[in-house]
Amino acid sequence: MKEKRLFKVATPIIIELLFLMLYGTVDTLMLSNYSDNAAGSVGIANTLFLLFAIVINVIALGIGAIASQYVGKEEIQSAKDVLKTGFYATLLLSIVLWLLLFFLRGPLLRLVGIDPNLFDDAMVYLKWASVSIIFISMRTSLATGYRVFSENKYVMLVMTLSNIINVGLNFILIYGFWFIPELGVEGAAIGTMISRAIATIIFIIGSYTLLGMKLHKVVLDRVYLKRMVKVGFFGALENTAWNIMQVFVVAIVNQLDVTSVLARTYTLNLLGYIFTFSFALATANGVIIGYYIGENNHEQGFKETFKTFRIAIKGVLMVALVMNLLSFLLFPIFTSNQEVIDLARMMLLMAFLVETGRTLNLIFITALRTSGDVRYPLVMGMISMAVMGVGMSYVFAIVLGFGLIGVFIGFALDELTRGLLNMLKFRSKAWYQIQLT
Repeated sequence: MKEKRLFKVATPIIIELLFLMLYGTVDTLMLSNYSDNAAGSVGIANTLFLLFAIVINVIALGIGAIASQYVGKEEIQSAKDVLKTGFYATLLLSIVLWLLLFFLRGPLLRLVGIDPNLFDDAMVYLKWASVSIIFISMRTSLATGYRVFSENKYVMLVMTLSNIINVGLNFILIYGFWFIPELGVEGAAIGTMISRAIATIIFIIGSYTLLGMKLHKVVLDRVYLKRMVKVGFFGALENTAWNIMQVFVVAIVNQLDVTSVLARTYTLNLLGYIFTFSFALATANGVIIGYYIGENNHEQGFKETFKTFRIAIKGVLMVALVMNLLSFLLFPIFTSNQEVIDLARMMLLMAFLVETGRTLNLIFITALRTSGDVRYPLVMGMISMAVMGVGMSYVFAIVLGFGLIGVFIGFALDELTRGLLNMLKFRSKAWYQIQLT
């Protein structure tokens, strides 16, 4: 029930997240072959979409932290009740978020200063993508449950199948096939929404057979919900702040030119794959440290976290090196515009700084959240994001005239600052005294 070997827990998560990343990449890749403007509009639309979708982590972050500690204590039924409470709470929250994004998508796109040539496509994409928030919420809460109960392989297999369906549907709906008309951006959004829905249905079926959870019997335990919100609220607020920062960054990039918008979209697609490795290890470490906290073995959790960081940083730098060496092959897959390719390749060099800071931040912020220490990462994170992420991006990009490279400098400074602050907090061992269960 409790798997504590890092790579045994992390490997299925890495594969799962790689396929999850493919959702966005497939949309971007297929649409870039359709038209660069279509790809750019979806890149901006997804920034807003993620801003709303990330709010479901208010509950999801708390689910993993509390359920893993109950498993560590061998209180299995309590862990399952936590998961069911989280499932229904995130479902209700996601319905509200869907309606908000659907009705506010126009004003929000204008707020970030989207290029008029990209506006209509972004509006169409968000119309359908907003519905996906409901499926993402159910999938996220259930996937957390599978990880807590060491059923990571099931999540990996479902995400693999879902991506195969996504590729097929996107090809048919974007370009048209037989009696189905060419739908372009709208087809990409519909195809992704359907594939996410199918994945969610399979997750629900598996919850009965693998987890022994009867989801038709609704559980909304106030005590568990309060604990989840206590842990998840601050973590989700920090994630929300990060996505708000991205909205401001998009507004800064939109002051440059369309080439910069496209180069950022394609570069972030590749950076996402580097990020996947460190995020998977951070997630796996969070589950493992939750087990140790439940067993009241904090010192072992402390040692395992630093061990995980050393492994993660080596892996991330290796992936960044390989990706840079292959960049002359990778970016032409997205576009034939040589100006965009040259700028994107230059931005990819920043991966060494950006992903070092992001790995440092992810490992230690996840460990702190699992322990219940959530206020400090939020406060320090919001200060760093405002000063470094937005402030320095604007100074370097606009004031000093560095353009898109200035935006990535601000990105790197923010991740490095937050990573160092969270590591120092974790080393203080103040989290040893926190009780969640």
